[in-house]
Amino acid sequence: MERVGLIGVGNIGRHFTRLLVQKGYPLVILDRERERVQFAVELGAGAASNPADVARQAEIVLLSLPGSHAVESVMEGENGLLSALTAGQIVIDTGTSRPDTDIKYERLAREKGAGFLDAPITWRRPGLIFMVGRDELAYHQAKDR
Repeated sequence: MERVGLIGVGNIGRHFTRLLVQKGYPLVILDRERERVQFAVELGAGAASNPADVARQAEIVLLSLPGSHAVESVMEGENGLLSALTAGQIVIDTGTSRPDTDIKYERLAREKGAGFLDAPITWRRPGLIFMVGRDELAYHQAKDR
């Protein structure tokens, strides 16, 4: 199974953490709050030191962040996700970022041979629903994994 990275272990990130660990995915997480990291580690996830560290350890990276400002912070910078992103990886933004934010990072990820999906979520019956947009090839690569 491919290793999954998760950045953001808030309300939705906790759900992702439980589900991924329960399904047997090797998981590495990152969060600014120590209690959230501890929660994930106690379930069996590994902890990363920064976004670049997540990219070095995972083939698929989920962003469970509160919006564009947080996505921008995680993606850019010396230890940002983009600094370590490589060909074949996929980043999935599950938050409600501005369209121009996800368009920008889809382009920058593609330049590195990686995929980037805009996939905000909603809770409805029967459960969690992803509304996926952006690159069709990245969508099929993520779906097939």
